[in-house]
Amino acid sequence: PVMGDMMAEGVAVDVWKLREADTVLAGELVIRGESLNAQMGNINLNSGAQKADVLFGQKCEDNPFGMGLPVIKLTASGSRPSVDGDVLETLAQLYPIAQELLEYTHVAKIKSTYTEGILPRIHQNGRLYAYYNQAGGFEDRGGSGTGGEAPRSGRISSSGPNLTNIPKHDPPSGPYISKLIRRCFVAPPGRRLVVGDISQEEFRVAAVLSQDPAMLAIIYEGRDWHSETAQQAFGTPTPTAEQRYWGKTANFSKLNDAAPSTIAATLHLPRSVGQLLSDAFDARYSRFIQWRRDEAAFLAEYGYVETYYKRRRYIPGIWSSDVKQRADSVRQGANTEIQGTAADIGKMA
Repeated sequence: PVMGDMMAEGVAVDVWKLREADTVLAGELVIRGESLNAQMGNINLNSGAQKADVLFGQKCEDNPFGMGLPVIKLTASGSRPSVDGDVLETLAQLYPIAQELLEYTHVAKIKSTYTEGILPRIHQNGRLYAYYNQAGGFEDRGGSGTGGEAPRSGRISSSGPNLTNIPKHDPPSGPYISKLIRRCFVAPPGRRLVVGDISQEEFRVAAVLSQDPAMLAIIYEGRDWHSETAQQAFGTPTPTAEQRYWGKTANFSKLNDAAPSTIAATLHLPRSVGQLLSDAFDARYSRFIQWRRDEAAFLAEYGYVETYYKRRRYIPGIWSSDVKQRADSVRQGANTEIQGTAADIGKMA
């Protein structure tokens, strides 16, 4: 009944602010596009093949803007070097052009998803009606579009459009972009939007599932989890607010089995800092790391995982011959146990 009421009620949207955001984002794309074209030639920035030719090709008469960057991996077909997000994040640690491409893509995706994608869906009454799926939700790294990929982890999701992934974080050169979108969702006259959250729910779930003594001590003693990770990483008893934020990002990333490079890319920091944060987490919460290994071994043997409340998810990809698919399956299994248990608690509440 609750979700039915939510779908029937819809969400109020300030159409004028959303149109203003669309205009601002269009201007951002023009400015960023001109900068990139000045460095890469007048190419189609939405063409992977054209970007690959410039980034990885050698400078010559036919390719005057060729940069000769190192090839990280090939596309699935093996026909050319890949320029996907993972590749650009890796290159961005050394080459500013890759960071610029990442930021251009970030802005373009927000525009297509949250302004162009939402404006036609708003009804005449100024409300947006999405579909909520209580059977499960996306893993943290998936489902950011307006469509509705099949939910997996057990968390509530939405589609048509997806309102669960409204952006919160931006690249350093565009720190206001997500705010342009978030301010468009409003309360009707005489009401207010209220945000509620269970404090560090997934951390608490992870501590109980893994029985990691360091995690449990932090909970029982009311200590600051994020500051302690920053203390371990940077060797300081009083981390700065920025270092604490880095520790917070690393903590939640590690709960979702993120690699050091992913942590660094999320924070727009060098990979060495991501490695430092990852190593600090591993050293402090060694029992949790061992629990992840044990659960991965169980998944590899039996092909499924369970939440604390015995809700089972089968993940046949763990038996794939593809190394990447097996790695993704391990991450999905771990996410299901932690996020899925948290979702079960929320639904019972």
